[in-house]
Amino acid sequence: MVFAPARRSDRVLVIVLVLTDLLLVPLLFLLTFWLRAGVLDNLPFFPSFHDRLSDYASAIPVIALTWLAVFALAGLYRPSRYGHYLSGLVQILKATLQVAVALMAASYLVKRDYSRVILLLFTVLSVPFALLSRGIARRLSALIAPVRKTPRILVVGTGEIARNVIRSLRRLPGQPPEMAGVIGVSGDDAELEDVLGVPVLGLLEEMHGILSGNSIDEVFFASPEMERSRILSLISEDRS
Repeated sequence: MVFAPARRSDRVLVIVLVLTDLLLVPLLFLLTFWLRAGVLDNLPFFPSFHDRLSDYASAIPVIALTWLAVFALAGLYRPSRYGHYLSGLVQILKATLQVAVALMAASYLVKRDYSRVILLLFTVLSVPFALLSRGIARRLSALIAPVRKTPRILVVGTGEIARNVIRSLRRLPGQPPEMAGVIGVSGDDAELEDVLGVPVLGLLEEMHGILSGNSIDEVFFASPEMERSRILSLISEDRS
């Protein structure tokens, strides 16, 4: 079981992601409206378009709130420590389709006949622009609250499971995380100096002091001796 202590960088990233989406939605809608009214309307095979931007003004807040709700439910505001922002492409694609369906349903319920071409353009453009905005958001959050490229890992446990965790983390592709230390779960572990070269920093009772004094990014609970209720209790105490 993995526990990632709350970090300022995580909170900053979530806030920046939400703010960039709140800015993206109206800008994207304005771009979509301009394409329909100023570009496609001049093409001979498209029907004439006589809607005014003011006809859609009241819909923009609804679109923004729908976008935020769907993206939140899709997990797109959860900070991710690993992987490139392109790894969220499938999630973004699904979320934008769900936004489109929700908007069509809302249009039907309020009996407003909005342009289907605008909705289609908005949905198609949402995917690349959402990817771009999330890349910008990550860059901005990294400037505001810099994070280490390699997280510092603390492993709870000294047995074979803990050893397997350490070996697996060391075999991760790219630059592996930094093994900050190991915490023992029993009195016998107090005699250990290291586990596979990773220093033993103390026992479970000292966990909170070890977390606050060693800049730990993630904790791996790797001891079969620990009950799940005890692990959840430790997590709850550290977050309070």
